[in-house]
Amino acid sequence: MRVKEPTTPFENDDKLKVDDLTLLRTLVIIGVVFFICWSQYVIVVLADFEDHWPMGVHMTALVTAHSSSSTNCIILGVTNPKFREKYLLVLKPKGCSSTAPPASRDQTTLPRSRNSASAKVEQDSTALDKGTQENV
Repeated sequence: MRVKEPTTPFENDDKLKVDDLTLLRTLVIIGVVFFICWSQYVIVVLADFEDHWPMGVHMTALVTAHSSSSTNCIILGVTNPKFREKYLLVLKPKGCSSTAPPASRDQTTLPRSRNSASAKVEQDSTALDKGTQENV
């Protein structure tokens, strides 16, 4: 039984997969947002080359241009379900739960009651007092 090999490298890839279309859509959206954000800055710089416009116009264009990189994670979270799932997993508060198993009883040396702990402290302090009195 012989398997027919494709004659061209793209013979088996006639149709674009859904994942490829989703990726293409995401890249186009990122490109359009990048263009919109930076075009304001370019217009302000080219139109006001002698710096006659108010400083607020320049700052707004500059902040908008630099915010284009911040919008990428938002765009990916909206358009990519896998990224959104991991993004929400990172943002979810962990709380006080621990993934480590609880310690066995042999490893813990906590006192069983408050009275036994205070008795132990009193014994240690009286022994310490006796040792300091003998040295005097």
